[in-house]
Amino acid sequence: ISELFANSPTQFDPNLVTAFCKANNDSTSRFRSQMIRRWVEMSDESADQLWSLATPLHQDHGHQSVFQQQLLESMQDGVLFVDMSARIVVWNRGAEELTGLSKTSLTHSLWEPKVVDMRDMEGNAVPPHACPLLDCLINQEQSMQRLTISNRTRDDRVAVHMHAMPVWDNDGQMHGAIAILHDISPEHTLEERVQNLHTRATRDALTGVN
Repeated sequence: ISELFANSPTQFDPNLVTAFCKANNDSTSRFRSQMIRRWVEMSDESADQLWSLATPLHQDHGHQSVFQQQLLESMQDGVLFVDMSARIVVWNRGAEELTGLSKTSLTHSLWEPKVVDMRDMEGNAVPPHACPLLDCLINQEQSMQRLTISNRTRDDRVAVHMHAMPVWDNDGQMHGAIAILHDISPEHTLEERVQNLHTRATRDALTGVN
């Protein structure tokens, strides 16, 4: 992809480069959605075992819980659980790295978009009713959106794809929601570069005329 960008104005058609990157990103998004859905949509006791990650880890939980906890903490994506009152129950290491906020400072706190200074791709602050995670809690349906969040450690913003899903038990009772925060900064940067190259290739540099 870097080679395509580097030679887009001269060797490769910018329109074809744009189409290729879009198809590549769409395929990645579909694969990621399928992977997340298979991880979350479990049957029988698996749903309860998944939600048990939201409880403190004790020695008597056994090796399986230890494995699940290790898996959760080793994920690069940010993962957070909120209960039905929108209080944060789980905040994994990936979420810490994306936001610069520690789990100790957020656990049991009320989730709201301003916790991570959530903004849409145009830079507008996301109100509570437009937050995918809160929308998931209210409507009990999956919700996805591309957003930017603040990283307090680096003092910059990170483009993310937020996928929120309700968590149900075997009796059909909803216990809260899970949100996956996937860093799309490289994809977002590539899209901006493609658009810039397209503008340079289709407009006169002196007059700006198409």
